[in-house]
Amino acid sequence: MEFIEEIKILENTLHHKEDFLTNITDSNVLLINIPKPSSTPLDELYIKAMTRYIASNTLSSYIVSAHEKILEDEILKRVIAENNIQLVINLCNSKETDFDVTYEQIQDKEMDYSLIKELEDAFHEANITKDKHGINENAVLSNLDIDVIQIAISENIRDLENPEKLKQVCEALINYIKMYTNYSD
Repeated sequence: MEFIEEIKILENTLHHKEDFLTNITDSNVLLINIPKPSSTPLDELYIKAMTRYIASNTLSSYIVSAHEKILEDEILKRVIAENNIQLVINLCNSKETDFDVTYEQIQDKEMDYSLIKELEDAFHEANITKDKHGINENAVLSNLDIDVIQIAISENIRDLENPEKLKQVCEALINYIKMYTNYSD
């Protein structure tokens, strides 16, 4: 199946009776989608589809909201504890147009520098060179006792008229997760 068709299908299969769509695997990586506080549903267009696409191509676990409901701290902590999750990657939107991707550590987290360096390298290998590293204050994510990275993806990347950049971001994250799971095994 062509990449863009798969993204469209994943985006359009979110309307379920459940609050969250989950797929929990044996992976120690969990992909989630907690939008930034000021986000609207249109701001988050294709982020959930990207989360599911990346998870399926890395056999990672994921939790995405099927509706407007925000993932609660208790649910996230329970999934992490029960499934030996070591890394959480939150995909969200970015309104900043100067950068394609912003990857952020969660404030007050001591994180292995190599995790961020490998992520930066994965983006550069996929020709995503308009990236930036920052620190984020996310109340839900800062309460976790494991490594957490938030990746904010610009809306100009999620433009289906030019899907090449979107595919490059997905491929970079797929390669990063594969490297991380091989490294942490």
